[in-house]
Amino acid sequence: ALRMLALMSAERSPAFPNVPTLKELGVQNGVVETWYGVFVPAGTPPEVVAKLNADFNSLLQLPDVKETMNKQGMVVVGGKPDRMGDLAKNELTRWARVVEKAGVKGDN
Repeated sequence: ALRMLALMSAERSPAFPNVPTLKELGVQNGVVETWYGVFVPAGTPPEVVAKLNADFNSLLQLPDVKETMNKQGMVVVGGKPDRMGDLAKNELTRWARVVEKAGVKGDN
């Protein structure tokens, strides 16, 4: 049988409430979370972005959507476009450093 030792999330998961996070176990910088976002092309009119954002945030609050996502171990957040943009930029910066430090090279 498998036994979960720790989660790499910022907080404990509702799906696994008895499994500690790496941070709780003293591992700093051990947070690596999966996230999903919706992106639109640069130059998309702000009113279109606002409408899409409002619609997706509303969908994420539907009980059946939340229940389905929670059963899969996901935590439903939603939010604002600038927050998603900041997250994406930070993640690109973070993982670019990892790739560079590891010496990973592409095929071309």
